Amino acid sequence: MSEFIHNARHSPRAEVRCQARAPLLGGGFWSSDTEDIGPRGCQLVAPARFTPGEGIELEISSERVSDPLWVGGRIAWASNEPPWRIGIAFLDQDQDAAARWFDRLVAAFPGLDSSLLAPRKVAADALVYLGRAPRLRPPLVAPEVAVLRAVGKGIRASDLRARLGSDWDNGQGALFSLLGRRFLTLTAADAAAPEAWAAYLG
Repeated sequence: MSEFIHNARHSPRAEVRCQARAPLLGGGFWSSDTEDIGPRGCQLVAPARFTPGEGIELEISSERVSDPLWVGGRIAWASNEPPWRIGIAFLDQDQDAAARWFDRLVAAFPGLDSSLLAPRKVAADALVYLGRAPRLRPPLVAPEVAVLRAVGKGIRASDLRARLGSDWDNGQGALFSLLGRRFLTLTAADAAAPEAWAAYLG
């Protein structure tokens, strides 16, 4: 029987720039564009360092959706150095509203729905390759950079898991995020040489 590596996120993410505003304790707001967004969370660049577990309130808007999404969340992960990227998980009670708003966002971008779904699982013996490098430097968090470097000219998913070792918990999420964004591929014909990614992984 085949062994599989499963996508723990079970939720699509779209690389769409929405505007997010979060209230400051002393009044006013800080704002950021979303790096990606889905029905259960989003990624932002914050003005300062955050601590995982902190709560946050957000107003998220897009010029293509008529009204904003108001949602509560918690900091799921945070970078340890600038730029201060944070991953936000929406609160359970707000996920239905977030899912409905996300559906409207996807509908406003024709063709987007066909490109934002990562696979639910990957066979452990599947070969993983670097996808075609984007023209502009993509926003990458440290686990994603580690996975891209480890993939190199191609690697079996099981060997990638072994190579990352104790970092696999983060690497597993990064693997599926990169597959969903087409920065990794399971198709040799779509593969890019490591040299094409060198400028982004230095």
